[in-house]
Amino acid sequence: MVFKHGASTIGMFVCVGASSVVAQNTLSITEPEAHFRNGLEYYAKSNYVAARQEFGEFLNSQDKLLSTSDYNKVTAEYYVAVTGLYLNYPEAEVQVDRFVKNHAEHPKAQLIYSDLGKYYYESGNYEKAITYLEKAVDMPGTGAGQLESAYRLAMSYYNTKQPDLALPLFNQVKNEAGFANAADASFYAGVINYQKNNFEEAYQDFKRIEDHPYYKNEAPNWIISSLYQLKKFDELLAYGERILGAQRGNTKLDDVALYVAEVYYEKGDYANAVKAYERYKRMRPGAIPPTVALHYGHAQFRNNNFEGAIASLKPIGNGKDSVSQYASYILGISNLKTVNLSNALTSFGNAAALDFNQVVKEEATYNHAKVQLELGNNTDAIKELNNYMVKYPDSKHTEEATELIAEGYANASNSAGAIKYIEGLKTRNAKINSTYQRLTYNQGGDGF
Repeated sequence: MVFKHGASTIGMFVCVGASSVVAQNTLSITEPEAHFRNGLEYYAKSNYVAARQEFGEFLNSQDKLLSTSDYNKVTAEYYVAVTGLYLNYPEAEVQVDRFVKNHAEHPKAQLIYSDLGKYYYESGNYEKAITYLEKAVDMPGTGAGQLESAYRLAMSYYNTKQPDLALPLFNQVKNEAGFANAADASFYAGVINYQKNNFEEAYQDFKRIEDHPYYKNEAPNWIISSLYQLKKFDELLAYGERILGAQRGNTKLDDVALYVAEVYYEKGDYANAVKAYERYKRMRPGAIPPTVALHYGHAQFRNNNFEGAIASLKPIGNGKDSVSQYASYILGISNLKTVNLSNALTSFGNAAALDFNQVVKEEATYNHAKVQLELGNNTDAIKELNNYMVKYPDSKHTEEATELIAEGYANASNSAGAIKYIEGLKTRNAKINSTYQRLTYNQGGDGF
């Protein structure tokens, strides 16, 4: 009995001892693995300091492991290199390049540059992103990852104002069916092509995405602008009217509405131009650009809507630029048509005072003098007409201006001045001769 008891006791100690050895072995295996798992968790939470430390602990204990795969070892090296970059450690870039060189066939080697590029791209550090995305794009391989790196590299070039480098990459991915950023690539390719005056290419890029949910309100404006630059006016009108008719009230298509109006105006279709400008005004409340207001008012003028022309042009008629000069001149004519001589005089005066368009300046100067005469300001009219004839000796209005000067003298009850003026003329037409005959008769003169 004693023997049996002793045997049991010994056996118990043996079992306890064996369990202790197994527990120690289990600990030696699981502790490094815990470092590895902890490193992954810290990395996922962007705690790069703690993650780097855990992966370092894992690698330091790697030689003691009984069964740690090479895959985990290389993966840990990957995270040590990557976190070093994120933490701006000076040796990190060397570690990254060494990692790729030492583990060229490892999946992480294929991803490290793209992962780093993505990190810096998403943080807005495009210069740094370019450093790694260029290497990622040069790495062998195909598939979604390679396309994503190419797209991010293109966007990084675009955001650092390097469109010539961005465009080939956008072109590379914009036609890839199923690629999430294909539409974005097409849009930015279109923008670059438009900026480089490659309007046909831009047109094709934007047409590709005109029905895309994100770009359907923006692409038509670029399409219509590209057609305008290509001078495909009939195609522009057909496309614009279709888009505007299908999406009534969509204020994001105001550029489409404007280009349609401008093309009608340039084609001389003033009736449709007026309708199109009014549609544009409804889509873009508030003051419209001065040039647009000028075209709108001129189109109303050409449709004999002089009151409408006055309302459209009055806000821009007092400026000091070429648009204001022409607007003022049309305002002057419109005020004449509506028999508002005082406003006509002001408008012609504004146009005559500006030097941008010499034809408009000459016509405004002449009409200003004529309105002076109609208002009974005979002395001013005579002076202005004389100055006009000196400044514009070859004017088509010379004969009429001569008649008006004589009329001005006569209206001013200055028959002597009128007679003297007429007698000083080198040539006289029948109307002036008739005036001269009347004046001399009234004065009891000898006529001819």
